[in-house]
Amino acid sequence: MNQNIFCSKCHRIPSQCVCGNTQRELTDEEILDTAKTMPTIEGATMEQAYILFARAILRKAQEKC
Repeated sequence: MNQNIFCSKCHRIPSQCVCGNTQRELTDEEILDTAKTMPTIEGATMEQAYILFARAILRKAQEKC
């Protein structure tokens, strides 16, 4: 995990986070919003699209604490 990622609430690294919200879950709405912002890549395979979407979802989950 990147050591430069800090909790947006308590400003600590995830392993020292005191917010008590250790599980990062996205709502269905957040997932759909992320999907809507995904760019269309000409010639991308379905597997490549899944990987890009998964990475976007992981980034969004990491933003939450």
